[in-house]
Order: sequence, then structure tokens, then C-alpha cells
Amino acid sequence: MEEGYTRDVAFPSGFNHRQMPSHLHLAAGLAGIDAADPSGAFTYLDIGCGNGLALVLAASVHPSAQFFGVDLNPEHIRMAREFAALGNLENVTFIEGDLSAVGDLPEADYIVCMGLFSWLDQARREEFVRICGKLLSANGIAVVDYAAQPGSAGADILYGAMRRLASSSTADSVTQFAEVSSKMKHIRDAGGNFFAVYPTADGRLTDLLANDPAGELHEVLNLRDGGLWSPDVTGAFADQGLSYCGSAEILTGRDRLTLPAKALLHLGDRMSAEGQLLRDMFRNTAHRTDVFSRAVPEQKFAESLRQRLCIKGQGIKDAVRRAAAVDAARVKGLEAVKAGLD
Repeated sequence: MEEGYTRDVAFPSGFNHRQMPSHLHLAAGLAGIDAADPSGAFTYLDIGCGNGLALVLAASVHPSAQFFGVDLNPEHIRMAREFAALGNLENVTFIEGDLSAVGDLPEADYIVCMGLFSWLDQARREEFVRICGKLLSANGIAVVDYAAQPGSAGADILYGAMRRLASSSTADSVTQFAEVSSKMKHIRDAGGNFFAVYPTADGRLTDLLANDPAGELHEVLNLRDGGLWSPDVTGAFADQGLSYCGSAEILTGRDRLTLPAKALLHLGDRMSAEGQLLRDMFRNTAHRTDVFSRAVPEQKFAESLRQRLCIKGQGIKDAVRRAAAVDAARVKGLEAVKAGLD
């Protein structure tokens, strides 16, 4: 652990279709933003790129685009560069460093921060938002994935206790994680009241014990303020001239697919900060993937896209599944190559 971040164990980054340009272009279009066409030239910046798997995949599929990945962990960058070299890719650049390393990069059409934003301290979150305000192109989109309130409350308390227990240990991160996970398990199995009051924490502990510790220890031990309230996030981006446009979770972010009609009568405008907060309370949202842009959403453009794709009712689910299936098919071969690196 160094400066609040785990560096002695590499995070096992995997493929995430939500950060693929084709998926983000569809999400932006449905929100009324005519983002950069992923079939042509564009620039893509990934903050906290991990081992680079998703970025290398995207670069291989979009040879006319330029991709940049930034990560603090030198082992992540080493793996990413080796992976890119295996594919003979010249359109992806990996940079070792913190957010200060982003300053000299070109304007970007897509800026993503997946699984990292709510693990940054406030100063670093503010710096990331300033970077988006500085580098995002006129029709570009910034996508921010983060743990959210109120649904993350139970996990926040669990993680906070585990970090405090681990802080006195001089062992490596894997040992620290195993020790504090075992202590939490004993408390739960003995009927500890915390887990009765916070059933989501009980479920999260079950996952921590079952999943790859190399991934989960980053989730638990890294510096983390806790889940964020969506109005605070949208407000920070608004200060940089970037407006909330919708969710990259194309299915779960759509009211008619996820909320009863009776609830919609009391939840207000879905594009407003208040409307999003009310929806988070109704859904007990624990995770958000928000899309921001400096462009003004055009509902006529969004409706035109829906009509061109014949997206109505079940059609939107089919469209998203088709896009995800295409990306998943492309990644299989690359994952096989990655397995050879491990």
C-alpha cells in the first residue's frame, strides 16, 4: 500500500463492454449527443486503464483512432505495453503516472474513468473533472463509473472497518485482505448485528470471500471516501461546463424499463439533479455510470436514432445485446492471448 493505493498486487482488469466506443456512441446517441463516429478517426482517453485489456481491444477494432491509457501502477503499464506489442498496435499509448501525466495529451472525443472515480480522494476527483473540462471535444463525452449512494452505504461501512483493521498490519496486501476478511466472516457467522442491519454488506462479504482476492483487495483496501451522491458528481461537472446526459447503463438507466408507472409520477425530471437523486433513492442505487458532455442534447437526434435502429420496447434490449455480442466475440481471441502473458 502506498499513498492510499495498492501497488504490490496488479489488478486483474477484464473486458468491459460499457467502455467500448460502439457502446458509448449508442449511449450518447440515445441521450441526444452526436458523438464521434466510432467507425472513423477519434481520440479516446482512459484514466485508470489497469492492464490495458479493454483499451488494446478497442485499439485493435478501431485502427483509425488514437487511444491513450494512464495508470499509476507500473506493473499495470508494463502489462499493457506488452499486450499492445503482441498485437503490433501503433495507435495506443500507455502512460505511467497520476493525473498530472494527462496534461499534455490532445483533445479527446471519449474520456472514461471506469471503477476508479469514487476511490480517488476529493482533490484527485476534482482534478479529473478539470481534465475533462479542458480536454473534452465539442461533441465529446466523458463517462464516469462510481460507487453511489444510497445503495453503497452497507459496503462503505464494511470496507471502512476492514481498512482500519488492515492499517496496523505490515504484511503484504493479499495477507492483509485475507486476515481482515476472516475477521469479518467470524463476526457475521456469529450473528453480528451489523450484517443483519445491512444485508447488502452480508452479500458483499460473501462475494469478497468467493472472488479473486487480487481484484477484491483493490476494492477494499484502496483509499476511498465511500459512495458518492449523484448531485455532487453532476454539480462538479457542471462547474466545468459539462452537463449530465444520461447513463451508459443503457438498459437499467431507462425509466420505462426499470420503474413502475406509479413511481414516475413522483420522481420529477430524469435529467435534473433532483430527479436523479429521487431515482437513486427509489432504486437504492449502488453504482452509476454517468455520461457528461458540453454539447446540448438534441432530442430530435435521439428520436431519429431510435427510429433508424427500430428501437422500441424490446427492441432496445435487442440492440444493446447485439452490440455487446459483437464486442464479446472480438475479445475472445485477445483474452486467449492475455492468458498466455499470465
